[in-house]
Amino acid sequence: MINEGKGISDVIKEDVDKIYQLFLDNSFSTHTYKFGKEKLGFRNLTIKFNHLNNYYSNIQIDKLNNITVNIGIPTNGKEKRVKENISHELTHVMEILGIGTDKEYPKYNKIKLSLREFKDYPMSKAMEFLTDVFYKTLDNEVNANVAQTYIYIKSDGRCSKEHALIRLKEWETYKLYDSIKNIKLDILKNKLTKEEVDQFNSLLIKNDIKTISSDNIMIWLNYWFKIFKRKADIFLKNSERILEEIEEDWKTYENYTTSIPGYPKVILIWIK
Repeated sequence: MINEGKGISDVIKEDVDKIYQLFLDNSFSTHTYKFGKEKLGFRNLTIKFNHLNNYYSNIQIDKLNNITVNIGIPTNGKEKRVKENISHELTHVMEILGIGTDKEYPKYNKIKLSLREFKDYPMSKAMEFLTDVFYKTLDNEVNANVAQTYIYIKSDGRCSKEHALIRLKEWETYKLYDSIKNIKLDILKNKLTKEEVDQFNSLLIKNDIKTISSDNIMIWLNYWFKIFKRKADIFLKNSERILEEIEEDWKTYENYTTSIPGYPKVILIWIK
């Protein structure tokens, strides 16, 4: 199984800019793009830039294991948001390449299958929220959101570490994971129906996910939120740790540019 929330690959850092440049050069279009690295191998991806009313991204894999990365972009879409989505999906692609011929079927895929099967069942707003927490705390979603942190923070330019942390804590994704640690389970329990909880839990059991009986919803919620809070902590700690990686990359960039003869000097304003 993949490691949880370890950062962003150097390959992704480079390829996000290259893929975004494809959009700048060709607008809404479809491309074949070679992606990967020596250790994992390379794969030709289909990159599709779709004109939508909002930002959207996903991965499709056909029966021949061909991978299509869909990037939805609204009119006058913001570069930062588009790059965030590209980095998110490329992280998933890296995980797919990393799994390769591994015979173990990752646990997060089994939960994701349960969520897809449950999607067509009627559910309360509380259950919609709960299934979203299940999704956001999947190992591969934690990974992809940590990688997305790099783009979110770095795209706004150089700043002090203190200000970078302020930026991070203002980000909706960070606030979502932080809120998972403070959910009042008694309030959530009272908004759920036993039928929907039982139905979803039965799908988890069917798909070979370790769970417990849902006869007592509060005990069931406590079981799962212990896991959710651990996953949320992984995201929060690693997204804060990635600020150090951004700082190191800025220093590397500055050392590179200042070593080029005739390269104009850049004046940096540090926010205290």
